[in-house]
Amino acid sequence: MAEVAQALPFALIALLAVGVWALGLLRLDVFTPDDVRAWRRLASLRGYATPAGRLERAAARVPFLRRLQDELDLNRQLAIAGWSESPQGFLLRVFFVALLAAALFVGLLAVGLLENGVWPLPPAVALLVAVAAFALQISWLRSSARTRQEQSGQALGDMMMLVAIVTDGRGLQLEDAVRILSRCADHQSLQSIVDGRGWQRLVHQPHSTTIELYRQISAEFGIPLFDVVADAAANANVGMSERETYTRVARAVYQNRLAEARFRAARAKTLVTIPVAMMLIPLLILIGAPVFATISGGLGLG
Repeated sequence: MAEVAQALPFALIALLAVGVWALGLLRLDVFTPDDVRAWRRLASLRGYATPAGRLERAAARVPFLRRLQDELDLNRQLAIAGWSESPQGFLLRVFFVALLAAALFVGLLAVGLLENGVWPLPPAVALLVAVAAFALQISWLRSSARTRQEQSGQALGDMMMLVAIVTDGRGLQLEDAVRILSRCADHQSLQSIVDGRGWQRLVHQPHSTTIELYRQISAEFGIPLFDVVADAAANANVGMSERETYTRVARAVYQNRLAEARFRAARAKTLVTIPVAMMLIPLLILIGAPVFATISGGLGLG
């Protein structure tokens, strides 16, 4: 029985190696026809989610996985982050990586068992490693989504002065101006939403104007500046000058950034001042202790 227990980790590692090899073949689309692979590539470039595989369709029928992806809001987070995976496929990958981390940890423990004759750590610690790997991947997704939100809002704010020029002087529509200028940013966060039509992954309600579309993008993707631009476009539609309207938006964006920069500078100054002030406390004690002892002796308190 002891020999079986010692051989079990190596059997798990062998099964894991076979699973990694099979998963690699599937991820590389070795068994997928060329035309299907090309259509999937085009769909991902246009912002559509890739078709679900057999494992993903099977995972969609599991109540626990459906409840988990709803609690984690995976569909929205994946769309905001710009990842082409489906929620079921992402969950399967997360579970696989967590199991891989646990198996590798058990393999390291097995090496220590062969060298020392005892387990360096209890094998149950591998479960904690799997949970940590799961949590790190979810945190990575949320961090990517938050970064893409910030980059998209920053890119949209940076282009508002140019939008004011090209919509007033060149006669371009707001949607066309934003779509064209998004290609000039140093990242594709905003471009993949407005030019790559990535908004279609979350915006499912019908819309007839750019104003309605931008309001829905603001609500679904969590980018408030789209709502501000939609309000400015509504003002431009009732007769206000497009150049003046969008210039005001750009000025408001820059004023908000300036206020935020001043707040961060004040907070950083406070964080620097507090440690310096606490370093002075021991010095004040050293200086004040003899004086206090002298006064106490003179008053007969010693």
